[in-house]
Amino acid sequence: MKSKDSTVENLLNELLTDELSTIGRCTLYAHMCENLGYQELHDALEKQAIDEMGHAEALRKRIMSLGGNPTVPNLTPAGAGKTVEEIISDNRNAESASIRAYNVAIFLAKQVGDKDTVKVLTDLLNTEKEHETWSKNQLSQVDKKKHK
Repeated sequence: MKSKDSTVENLLNELLTDELSTIGRCTLYAHMCENLGYQELHDALEKQAIDEMGHAEALRKRIMSLGGNPTVPNLTPAGAGKTVEEIISDNRNAESASIRAYNVAIFLAKQVGDKDTVKVLTDLLNTEKEHETWSKNQLSQVDKKKHK
């Protein structure tokens, strides 16, 4: 099915770029946490990277089902965090930005009547919300340890 509105395809490609950037960020941060001796954080961030791979695949499939071409012009550089707290905070900020981007894309898809895209994006949004909640919980634990 060819998309009626190229704006939806463009937004899906932007989300695809974000997801691929997130895979790199989560993978880098997972390895940094492992090197810092935080194996559980490594495992959680590695799982997030795998989730993001699924998101990228879902977006690629949706773009192609609309008759579009998946494109990834520029990935966002990773690596702003150096400490565990900075890593988790950067991850939370990126997840919050993803949530905002998904909400905009869902709104647009609803406006053009693209229910299938709304469904795909809503499913992905829910996972992003879980990732954001996880990051907030981790930061809360770090904060509690700092104030003991």
